[in-house]
Amino acid sequence: MAAPGGGYICSSANSLPSYAKLENALAMRDAIKKYGRYPIELD
Repeated sequence: MAAPGGGYICSSANSLPSYAKLENALAMRDAIKKYGRYPIELD
C-alpha cells in the first residue's frame, strides 16, 4: 500500500495534458480535498 504512514503524492503526473477533460481534473482535485489527509480513512 502506498498511503499508510504518509509519503504518497496523488497527481496525474507533473502536468495535465491538453486532452484531459476539465471535469476529470476537478474530480481528482475534489477527491484529494476530501480524502487527502493522513491517516487515510475511507467511509
